[in-house]
Amino acid sequence: MAVHIREVSFEKGIADFINFPHDLYADDPIYVPEIFIGQKDMMDPKKYPFHQYGKVKYFLAEKNGKIVGRIAAIDNTNYNRHHQCKVGFFGFLILSMNKML
Repeated sequence: MAVHIREVSFEKGIADFINFPHDLYADDPIYVPEIFIGQKDMMDPKKYPFHQYGKVKYFLAEKNGKIVGRIAAIDNTNYNRHHQCKVGFFGFLILSMNKML
């Protein structure tokens, strides 16, 4: 079955986005998870200053109803204005290659 890409928003689906690494690395004894509330606050447009001038879109990759990856597309308008360019960034990239294949 193919991998399906689903956009999530802060209002709907962000918990799945944040929790994916915790689920993926649940059996890894050296995995140190980030604090959920810290991640959630950073993604909250009302709390985190970046959202005043930048835009972020969050995406989950799913296969057979299971999350197999995540990524965020980031438009930092201050960076682009300062450097007089039009570039985008990505972040929060985590993939489960074994589950994607």
